[in-house]
Amino acid sequence: MAGLYSWWRPDRESPWRLTATVITRQAVGPIAALHDRTPLILPGALVRDWIDPAIHGDAALVDEVVAAAAPLARSLLSFPVAPLRGDGPALLRPLPDAAAGPDAAAGPDAAAGPETTGTGTPGRPATTGAP
Repeated sequence: MAGLYSWWRPDRESPWRLTATVITRQAVGPIAALHDRTPLILPGALVRDWIDPAIHGDAALVDEVVAAAAPLARSLLSFPVAPLRGDGPALLRPLPDAAAGPDAAAGPDAAAGPETTGTGTPGRPATTGAP
């Protein structure tokens, strides 16, 4: 993913602060059904240029990365997600048609929603957060 970071401080007396951001672009491919933005995937051939501090990043470099990232975004695979009790080898196979949308990709039980939220351990369900 493409991102930026910067060390800065508002004045000489203040401590240095590290800030970071992830660069996003308009979503393409199957992810567009989920959200209108997606992280910008940095193509391997451009990684050295992107992280080289001697190269001044300008609009031309960003435009090159955006153009090269579109085919990568379209080729991403989608995988189902399941609670620990549903863990198994089927979760390693790509979904047949993620472009049909999040409900279709999640399977027939998606409409029922999660049974619990939060964290849990095998054999012990997570709590619902309700008293």
